Amino acid sequence: MTGKLVTKPSFVPTAEEIHLATTMAVAGISQEQIALCIRGGIDPKTLRKHFDKPMRIARAKAHSNMGKNIYQRAMDGDAGLSRFYAQTQMGWKVTEVTEGAVSVTFNTTYQPKPKSKPK
Repeated sequence: MTGKLVTKPSFVPTAEEIHLATTMAVAGISQEQIALCIRGGIDPKTLRKHFDKPMRIARAKAHSNMGKNIYQRAMDGDAGLSRFYAQTQMGWKVTEVTEGAVSVTFNTTYQPKPKSKPK
């Protein structure tokens, strides 16, 4: 025996694997599922080590493009997207109002009658 240590070759992702991982990440696929699709299945830790930055960049670009699209459609008069944008980006809340209903509050605190003074 020569005493040499046998190690696994270092993982180096291909351009095709990076494209696959980023495309799947943008679509919302979990990291565990993405890892299964690369080289017949890699460990999710390996995926995070070698693909995390490209996947984060791809998601950020996709969110930016989608945000621009939503914003433009809202500006073009799409009322639904205007409400959506206001709620998700401006913090607006939906308040439901029921017309025709009457709200009545009764005071149920007991207050005894004052005693009459003797004559």
